[in-house]
Amino acid sequence: MARNGPALRARPGCRFAVHTHTPGTGRSVSLISVPGLYVMFKRLNDDSGDFVTVFIEGQAVRVPRGETVAAAVLVQGLGHTRTTPETGAPRAPFCMMGVCFECLMTIDGISNRQACMEHVREGMRIQRQHGAGRR
Repeated sequence: MARNGPALRARPGCRFAVHTHTPGTGRSVSLISVPGLYVMFKRLNDDSGDFVTVFIEGQAVRVPRGETVAAAVLVQGLGHTRTTPETGAPRAPFCMMGVCFECLMTIDGISNRQACMEHVREGMRIQRQHGAGRR
């Protein structure tokens, strides 16, 4: 999977795992870093069979109902979710709990939405946010 930006590259010799769980859904996503490789994401349990179709950067993708937008785009390998207004540097979800605002995306035509706080819905249109987004 291609990744953009050095912020998503593991430091040499670094090995860590982060686990995020969406309460009430039984869904989990793990971030696993292996020395020298890019960060990889995988679903730990997606056997419910209850999926919705969303459009990530115009591409139709089936994701488990109840998953956050941030988890869905990370698992799909989108890389970064936004760019900074000043330099255009890529940014990606960091805290996964609504504190850092690194996961801002344009969702259903509305900019500055926190992807980690939004749950996927059938037909949702998800796009990277470029700069400050529309006001």
